[in-house]
Parts: sequence; C-alpha cells; structure tokens
Amino acid sequence: HLNLEQKQALQALFLNPYHVNMVEGPTGTGKTFLLKPMVELAKLSGYRSMVLTPDHISCLEVKKQLQPAPKNILDWVKQFLDKSEYD
Repeated sequence: HLNLEQKQALQALFLNPYHVNMVEGPTGTGKTFLLKPMVELAKLSGYRSMVLTPDHISCLEVKKQLQPAPKNILDWVKQFLDKSEYD
C-alpha cells in the first residue's frame, strides 16, 4: 500500500552503497508509515535497523508503528515481559 514516492524512497535507500541512511521530510508525507516496510526489508536483507527520533513523542509513535499488536493475552504478556528490539 505504498505510493510511488514511498516506493522510490525505499528503492533509493536499499540501492545506496553506504549502509547509513536518513529519511526526512515535512509532517504528513508518510515517513512513519514507510518505517515498517523499510525495517522489514532491511531485516530480510540481513541488516539491523536503528531508528532515531527527535523527541519522546515521536519515539512512541514509531514504536507503535513497528511493534506488532498482540493477538491475544499471552502475546500481550510476552510483549510486556520481553525486551523489544525497538526499545
């Protein structure tokens, strides 16, 4: 469900020979929405991702986007007790 600009941004990120990238842009351009597919593609390619945000509010929004929602109470307890890779 990515638009053309988001697909082009992902392609540019993964074709970049330097394995450090920065995504920036105005509010509402889909940066946070792009994070989940970007992190998943990086993981499938054998890379680890680090997401930096300018403040705690942004961090909470990114964490909400990246962590899967628990499907049942057992998943919720596991997620609560386990250290998340996105913390």
